[in-house]
Amino acid sequence: MEREEVERLRSQDEDHESWDAEVEHAESSLWLQYMKWPAQFANRPLEIIAAAARKPALEPFEDYALGVWNGSLQVSPVEDEIKIRAMLSLVDQMFQRCHETLDATSHRIRCWINTASTDGYYPHPLQGLQKKGSEDRYISLWQCFFCYGFRAWATPRDLRAEIYGLVLNERQETI
Repeated sequence: MEREEVERLRSQDEDHESWDAEVEHAESSLWLQYMKWPAQFANRPLEIIAAAARKPALEPFEDYALGVWNGSLQVSPVEDEIKIRAMLSLVDQMFQRCHETLDATSHRIRCWINTASTDGYYPHPLQGLQKKGSEDRYISLWQCFFCYGFRAWATPRDLRAEIYGLVLNERQETI
């Protein structure tokens, strides 16, 4: 089993070499520069950060290896993977409830919500995404964000700050 994990990580490293070239190009985008993401993630293990955002297996049965940091394999325990998988279905339910609320909201209120200025009225109502594929990708991005947030939160405090650059106060840690 350990040999398989070492092989998987070695293969992942090879994939990351080609991916690094794409990242270098992407890091030069104006939006990333403006938002200062390259500075935020400088000297941080991008492979662990990216792995933290991936969705767990449909039926997790083992720890999920995120990558190696300072010579130590970082993992998300199978117990956490099971919790994440269960909570991802709640994200689906949340968006379903949003659709139901939007459908039940009057035309006039949806126009008001869609109006940007305080001194006018935009006569076009707020609508859901038009294409099912766009909606699926949007929900998937939220799920990936949730995975990232949960795994970062579940990481011990010192490693969380070191790997993710995330510092939580005591109240946030106990949620």
